[in-house]
Formats: sequence, C-alpha cells, structure tokens
Amino acid sequence: RSYTATDGTGNGTLVITFTCAANATAMKNVSIGTGGVQAVGPACPSGSVSVYHGVLPSDISSLVAWYDANDVSTITTGSDDLVSQWSDKSGEDNHAYQSTENNKPKYFASGGGIGEAHIRWGISDSYERLQTTKSINWLKLSAGGKVNASFFVVFHWPGAGGSSYGSNILRMGGGSGATNTLHVSIDTGGTMMWHGSSNMATGGTDSTALPDKVLGGWFWTDSGFVTRINGAVDDTDSTDTGTTERTQVFRFGGLDGSRWTDLEISEILAFNTELTGSDLTAM
Repeated sequence: RSYTATDGTGNGTLVITFTCAANATAMKNVSIGTGGVQAVGPACPSGSVSVYHGVLPSDISSLVAWYDANDVSTITTGSDDLVSQWSDKSGEDNHAYQSTENNKPKYFASGGGIGEAHIRWGISDSYERLQTTKSINWLKLSAGGKVNASFFVVFHWPGAGGSSYGSNILRMGGGSGATNTLHVSIDTGGTMMWHGSSNMATGGTDSTALPDKVLGGWFWTDSGFVTRINGAVDDTDSTDTGTTERTQVFRFGGLDGSRWTDLEISEILAFNTELTGSDLTAM
C-alpha cells in the first residue's frame, strides 16, 4: 500500500494489518520504502514502524489484564516520573492506581537492569504499590473442574528485598489478607507463588542465578502449579489447585513498610485459564 498525506505537511499515519494464515511461526520480513517526496525529505524517524508477529495478547479471550510499560500512553506520571496510574490494555479497564505520593513507583523510559522501559519498585527501600479498584475474575474452573490461571511478567530482580517474602510482583486480594501472591524469593526458591497457606513450586532456579531480563510464568493447572522462566518450565508442584473460583483486586508491589518489593517490571499479562498450545507459544 502507499500513503499520501493531504494536510500539506507530509505527516500522517498508515496502518497495515497482516494476517498470516500459513507458516505463522516463521518470522515475517516487511519491507518499508520511502518513495516520492520522502526521498528528498527527512528519513522516517526510528521506531515509526511497528510490526507484531503472531497474535496480540488481546486476541486470546481469557485475557483479563495487560500492563505494558513500553506503551507510554498507558502510564500516568506526575513529579519525578512517579506513577499514579498504569492502565490496563486488555479492554477490561482493570486500571491500577496510587494516589499517595510516597507509595508511587517510578517510570523509566529505558535503562535499568532490564534495559528497556519499565516501572521501578523499591526506589528508596520502600513499599511502593499500585492497586486495581475493580475486582478481577482471574481464577476460573477448567473443563477438568480445577481452577486455572496464567500470568506472564517481564522483570529484572536487582538482588535485594524487604523481607523473607522476597519481592512481591502481584498479590491477589490487595491487602495483608491476600492469599495468592506471585513473587521472586530472596532464598533459593527463585520465582515462586504463594497459594492458600504455603509456597508452591519452590524448587526452581535460584534467584541469584536469574538472568537480568526474565519472562516469568506462573500457572494454576489441572495437575497443580507450574513456574516458567524464559519459555521453559522451571518447576512444578502437584498440589491440588482447588475448585473455588476467585474474583479479587490486584496489587502490584509491596505489602507494608517492612515488606517492600525491589523489582523492575516492563510487562504483566493475566489470563483466567491455563494457556497451552499455540496460545502459550505466542506468549
């Protein structure tokens, strides 16, 4: 396709959607040419063309929340880039907020240990947090009769934390009584989850051995709990996940003044089913 601006400035936006029905797992190369007037004008700015390969998270019907620090339009900041809102891109409007200045995490457009746009918790050894005002139906019954869910988080763990809880990424329930937590342990457990009254999947990669940039995965499945690191299963736990669906608020970050989170997070995805097959591969 070609595009010609009609406003006399040469500025405009062209959106091209590709549907690749065959050979969908292969990388697709898209050639972008700047012909016509653009040949004697300025080059297209870096980052002006974005191409998604495969599917978007929102193409999967079980998506209940999606937070993306690389999409600056979803982040509301005030003084010193402190974050007052991280908007949900899933279409469910499960936005996360913080109105107390001292409890706000900080947005960075680049850098850090993760090397890209991120939100930073634990800037000053404190318990920054964001919380949804709406409850999210995040844990649903599968066809097999067990509750299922899948979470994906792109993060960097600097190697510190505020307590034996390690660095809380997400607490379902919001307050101190939350019974479900995704966290990076400060001990040998690595990426673990707290469910009900105990830790699950505690035998994975030692936290100190995690790469600087991690795609972490936490799953409730028909056969128990599963954690994943960068696409590979890291640990499993055959404990029964139960049969009780959950609708709760989400809290990102620390619990209280003595249990603060120390993390850089670029993206969070929550699904209320266990992703498998092509959906899991896509994520």
